[in-house]
Amino acid sequence: MPAIRELFRVIYGDAYPDPKFYDEARLREAMFGGGYYFLVAEMEGEVVGAAALYYEAGLHTDLLCEFGRLVVHPKARGMGVGTRLLEERLRVARTRFHVGFVEARTAHPISQRIAFRHGFQPVGFLPLQTTFDLTRRESLLVLEQLFGRARELRRPRPRIIPEIHPLARKALAHLGFEDDCEIVHQASPCPDDATYTLTSLTEDRLPHLLRMERAGEKPRVVFGNHILTDEFVHLPGIEARYLVAEREGEVVGGVGYTYDRIDGRVNIIDLIETEPNIRGALLREMERLTASEEGVAYVEIGVSAYEPTIQRTLYDLGFRAAAYCPAWMLEAGRRPDVVRMARLYVPLDLGEMALIPEPRVLDIVDAVLSGFDHPGV
Repeated sequence: MPAIRELFRVIYGDAYPDPKFYDEARLREAMFGGGYYFLVAEMEGEVVGAAALYYEAGLHTDLLCEFGRLVVHPKARGMGVGTRLLEERLRVARTRFHVGFVEARTAHPISQRIAFRHGFQPVGFLPLQTTFDLTRRESLLVLEQLFGRARELRRPRPRIIPEIHPLARKALAHLGFEDDCEIVHQASPCPDDATYTLTSLTEDRLPHLLRMERAGEKPRVVFGNHILTDEFVHLPGIEARYLVAEREGEVVGGVGYTYDRIDGRVNIIDLIETEPNIRGALLREMERLTASEEGVAYVEIGVSAYEPTIQRTLYDLGFRAAAYCPAWMLEAGRRPDVVRMARLYVPLDLGEMALIPEPRVLDIVDAVLSGFDHPGV
């Protein structure tokens, strides 16, 4: 564990955006019980590389894992350490998961190249999603690979708004699927019912939301890696919040999101409601709150590819399609597609990027940036 921590310091100094990799107690918790499967590479008794599978990238039932936290000591680069670490993680993932993905830094092409050569295909580009030196924001390339029965379980016929289709078409093709999208040209945004009162979650309202979520049998419309629990609002190192809707004193819904102050990033991860009419009010108020929060630079939400009214609502609020992820979650025996939509509160200054010169990569980046009214790469 000290060796892994030291690797992060050697490579990132004190600027790695996830602070638990500098804290011994939190790093131990992550390694031995926090949703990570860790590997290290040793050379002559010295740890020269590390990598992880993060299997809480979605709910456990989604069988989704993220390939990440790859670090290789500068003196061991060019010796195949990163490749070996990826190959071993792939071996493990193929026996346990349906979907794996990589969010590769655009400043360093090595991780992009390794992932692409090992079967990961580009499905998205997250503009200015994170920061690695606490001063400059950086974009990430999203690459996906399917394992096991994921392909045959994919739910067909997603219903998407026209603005999402160019990206969806490319992502589906990259993973070997036909373009079976139904383009919903006349999708209306969710109605904004003014009869609801919207407030922040308090302890007395928590049991009401818990009962609603545990009793609900509706398909998920918002994808995240947390569901509402008593512990949710106390996630370590991150601010977790819920916005609650009430009518005549009765709790009728809520939207949950996490806020990483270090990274200036908000992730919307849960939507609970007793009736569809409340969705518009919750999403619009959530956007208003995050827009007014000092320091927020990037907001992201994963939304069902079969819910065009929510897609339209988010698009009207300034969100744009950043990744189209086929077969991303598992529900009722099928694997629906998910659209990851992003909203920027900072200028779209991409700076210097080192994208690998693969046509599929460049096509995906251009498809995303065209939605953000950017000339592309």
